[in-house]
This record gives sequence, structure tokens and C-alpha cells, in this order.
Amino acid sequence: MAYECEFCVKIADPASRSSRYDFHVIWSDDNFHIVVALGALTSGHLLLVSNSHKLAMSALSENEWDALGPVMRYWTSRLEESWHHEPLVFEHGPSANSSGGACVYHAHLQLLPLADVSIGDLVVEGMTRIVSIRQLSRSYPSEGYLMVSVAGITWAMSDKQATSQYFRKRICALQGRPNDWDYLTCPNQVAMEETISSLTGRDDGACRQPTVVKTIDWPYGRGWESLEPPIGGAR
Repeated sequence: MAYECEFCVKIADPASRSSRYDFHVIWSDDNFHIVVALGALTSGHLLLVSNSHKLAMSALSENEWDALGPVMRYWTSRLEESWHHEPLVFEHGPSANSSGGACVYHAHLQLLPLADVSIGDLVVEGMTRIVSIRQLSRSYPSEGYLMVSVAGITWAMSDKQATSQYFRKRICALQGRPNDWDYLTCPNQVAMEETISSLTGRDDGACRQPTVVKTIDWPYGRGWESLEPPIGGAR
């Protein structure tokens, strides 16, 4: 690593604290962490973080992509159950020219349940419909990109056409608080605490992984279904 990665430091020592980018780990397995970060835009805002240090999700290994499915299904289901809206999933990706990339250069997806923001509000000219987020590895293997997905519908584009932190800025603007996107000046401790309380306040098996998973290719997107009953409610 060319710099000290805040995610790697926290994953190695969950008790560590950083004034720059603090977050609370609520779940982990061999491949991923689910965290609630100080930069939460609203309650329910989660980050799905790769355990291994990669610049973006497009760099995940095949085994990591396979492991991602059940994790995504469980946590999107939990967010929808608690906040009653299917979450947007987005990634700012790496950025060689700092035009639209992530604020922390470590692979992570942002999961955000919002009542008043849809994928249509975020797709802009230049975005291309892709089959699934897994296609990022083939379409954007070595360049910066932006990606947004909900309900199996996924769009992406090169970050060269976007402003820095585009999705965070756009979401806050749509909610009438255009200056709240920057976690350094607008940290959201209240949203962190509400999310942690809601998602850790019950015992439901701590995201028990299904023993057998099969991959299903839908006409527009890629879903995962378990041979066991869905965890966290029917989808």
C-alpha cells in the first residue's frame, strides 16, 4: 500500500479509532466486513468492505465474487426489512485522476435504503447498462468507474465523466442538503448509532451463511438464491 489504509487498519484492529474515518464493524466473515461509517448519509447506510486490500470491487477474485452473493442478499434484505425500501448499492471505485473516485482507496460497496431517491435519479448521460456488478471485473478491470444498482438493475461508467464523490453529492442534493455529503465536515454520529442499534438489537443467527448456493442469471441482472429458505425474509 502506498498509504495507511483506514479500512485495513480497522479490519486488523476493530478497537482502533481514527478521527479521519471512523467506523463500527457489525459483522464479518472470511471475505467481507459490514460496517457503519461516520460518513453515513442517513440511518441504514452500510459499507460492505473487502477484507483483502484491493482498490475496487472490480478487483475481487472469483472466489470473492462467489462469496459476495449470500452476503449481499442477506444485508439488502435486512435493510429493506428495517427501512422498508430496497437499498441502492453504489461504488465510486478507484480513480487515477481523482475525478470521481472513492475517498478511501479500498474496495467497498455502499448500501443505502432511501425513500425518496431512485436509480433513475442517479443514472446520468454516459452510463451503460451492465449485466451485473460482477461484470465490473470485465468492463472496468484497470480504470476508475462509477456504479449504481438496485433490484438487479445496474449501470456503470468511467469516472472520467463524473465529479468527485458524485453519488454522495447527488443524493444529498436530492434531499435538499447539498453540503452534507462530506463526512469530514458533516460526520453523522446520530445515523451511525441508529443503524447500529437497529441492526444489532436482535439475535437472528448473525448472518448465518447458506450451506449451498446456486447462481441464477436473470434477464437484467444477477441474483443469488439459496437452496435453504432465504435469510431475513422472502425476497
